[in-house]
Amino acid sequence: MKPRVLYRRNPDEVVETAELVAIAKDMVKEGKLDAAKDVLVDEGKMGDAQVGAVFFQAVAEELATGKRRGETRKLFNKVRKRYRDLELPRSLWSLVTFNEANVERDMMIALGCDADDLAVLKSRHQDGMYEVSFGRQEYYVVKNEEAAEQLAISYVEDDLKDEPESFHQDFIARFRDAEKLQQLVIDIAMEDDYVFELDDGDFWKVAMQHARGYGGHLGDLVIPEEDEDGEMPAPTREYREALRQVMASEAGERAEDYLEDALGAEEAHRYIAQHVPIDIEAAAKAAVAEDGAGHFLATYDGNTWETISGFTYWRVN
Repeated sequence: MKPRVLYRRNPDEVVETAELVAIAKDMVKEGKLDAAKDVLVDEGKMGDAQVGAVFFQAVAEELATGKRRGETRKLFNKVRKRYRDLELPRSLWSLVTFNEANVERDMMIALGCDADDLAVLKSRHQDGMYEVSFGRQEYYVVKNEEAAEQLAISYVEDDLKDEPESFHQDFIARFRDAEKLQQLVIDIAMEDDYVFELDDGDFWKVAMQHARGYGGHLGDLVIPEEDEDGEMPAPTREYREALRQVMASEAGERAEDYLEDALGAEEAHRYIAQHVPIDIEAAAKAAVAEDGAGHFLATYDGNTWETISGFTYWRVN
């Protein structure tokens, strides 16, 4: 199919769509914004939004060269001043200054309201964040998605330190040294003198419950047989110590359950957090990666959004 003819510089010369846009982009890069607009509007019959899109594409191409970054920023500011309400290409987000005026403009567009309807203030509680009031609605705004993620991670780190019991313990366990927890419980169980307080008959009943292997073993010791009268010999200290070691090892294999039985679930989780701390940074990053920053930031609905400039915002009430 023959491309649509959009531009004639003279009766014998035809410029197709792609070439027309390329001509305008070169003009934009040279700072000739009015001339570029004339080409796109008069010859290309483009609307304002299309012109703005071409202008921003030109700035993005110039930025991608990595040269004259200062000049490119000045060019971007001139184009942005003309097309303030257009959504920016992602590649240009880094050029937008995160300040009160730009936050106000973006949130006006995002919420569909006038400046008089908004109150924008720097957050008193968090650096690099603005608080926006729109009637009874409250929003927080940060520079970009990465800033939102970092903020969420810091919140999760605080919660993991202060309220580890509020997280699913299966998740917490992924970031804890399991061997260290097991040894902690074994050491606790080895301090229990329960087996030394049992009378002879009760001792052997308990020993049989925990004995292992053919014939019944407590560690390296074999449980003796009854004598002719059906009586068991008095357990030596060696047997009692062996039973304690076996029971401590079993406790270590079910470390969390052991502590929960002894202390109650909530206190057990606090005790574990104190004595076998998890990798808090890794756990916080995993939580945000799996559930999303909005889950931890947006107390209203758990969602975050991006403005036309790439700012990230969320509702908190």
